[in-house]
Amino acid sequence: MMFNPRVFCVIVAVLLVLMTGCMLSAEAPADEKAPEDASDVQDSEPSEDAGDDPGTVDDAPGDDVEHVLVRLHMPDDSGLWLEVKEYEIEIDAAEDEVETALRAWREYAEFLPPVELDLWTEGDCANVSFGTSIEDMDIEYEGLIVQSLVNSLAKIDGINSVQILIDGERSYSLAGRSYIEEPLERDESLVAREDFRPIAPADPRRGERFLEGNVRSVDVDARVVEVEVIREVGEPTTATINLADDVVVHQQVVDGENEEIGLSDLQTGAQIGIIMTADESVRAIVSLE
Repeated sequence: MMFNPRVFCVIVAVLLVLMTGCMLSAEAPADEKAPEDASDVQDSEPSEDAGDDPGTVDDAPGDDVEHVLVRLHMPDDSGLWLEVKEYEIEIDAAEDEVETALRAWREYAEFLPPVELDLWTEGDCANVSFGTSIEDMDIEYEGLIVQSLVNSLAKIDGINSVQILIDGERSYSLAGRSYIEEPLERDESLVAREDFRPIAPADPRRGERFLEGNVRSVDVDARVVEVEVIREVGEPTTATINLADDVVVHQQVVDGENEEIGLSDLQTGAQIGIIMTADESVRAIVSLE
């Protein structure tokens, strides 16, 4: 066969095209995989400029909110006296200390029914106005609620008394029993403390009654006291009364607060005041001498 230069050039050109196509096909998988590999590296090794992981505690929502510890005088579980309780509440920069204390009191006062509250101060007196709906509420421990509010606010520097109002106006009573017509001052007599449990007054609405008498005998083991009951009309009557397991006994102190004493310290012949419960047991005794 005779050599033809033109045919040879065509064959060479076709071979070059085929070889180029094969080379491009062979490199394509590597090019497609490259972005995937880069993504894997970026996910496993974040750059220094990426910042903290958004799932860490430092970046958790709300962690940068400041709180303040508020001490309030709140009724205890029995509803017979107050005790100091501490609550952590979020700080509101627009509030002063009195406003923050009232907000905490309202938030944690489980005994308080839903009611509107307004606050303003005049000199050293904090005025707290309840909405008129408070008058329709049957509040079992109204006296403690009033003193809880007064004690919680009157302990703040610059506040010596609290005037409780209804719809901005003075009222004789909050819900039918507690006197609120004048500004009320802080009263520690109902606040429990170490080695002292206060005695709440007898509450007729709970079936309680108050008696006076003289001690005839005390049986500590049997938890029984024999008392000569003083009556306004008729002859004195001797009664044997049972004491509640958590009975509180006070010794009245002249020109000072009562002291809590043990049942064994109750002297024969002492004049006492007794608070009887609805089940005819004694929850409190106050020795007058």
